[in-house]
Amino acid sequence: MAITFANAVALLKHRIWRMFRTRQLRNNYVTHLRESASSLDERVRFHFDHIEVYWDRCLGFLPEYQGNTASLLSSDLGACVIVATEFASLDVHAYCFRYAAQPLQDSWDRYVSGLAGLSRGVSNGPDGVNSCARMFAAVRELHKKLLSQTPTDSTADHTRRPENFGG
Repeated sequence: MAITFANAVALLKHRIWRMFRTRQLRNNYVTHLRESASSLDERVRFHFDHIEVYWDRCLGFLPEYQGNTASLLSSDLGACVIVATEFASLDVHAYCFRYAAQPLQDSWDRYVSGLAGLSRGVSNGPDGVNSCARMFAAVRELHKKLLSQTPTDSTADHTRRPENFGG
């Protein structure tokens, strides 16, 4: 199939729009993060809460895309998941280091590589999207388990390592 000039122009316009829209989403996310969270724990909670909402929306609209993962990921729904995940990575790794939460970090890294594969088209279709969403759900559950074992008192030693985490 030959690419016509009109198709090439339309593709270029779409890519420019997508880059502009993603930049807007990044700026909005950073602004909201600065207004909402100050400590590392609050930032990680902020990231996880938002990524969870974004995944719920993506899964809700997945039937509308009829398995076309590329269209879903290039939409605002997919871009929100990707942008939030990009911003969360540094905070999640710092959080895991602080609390010696290696299982959480391993689970996060699997999720990020799965999402990267999905956005590159390595794993396509609804199965790839559902698999990524399940990987994030596993990350979220490990985080909740860590929270239940972490001291919440502001005078507590926050560098204490949670006992029996991940086992």
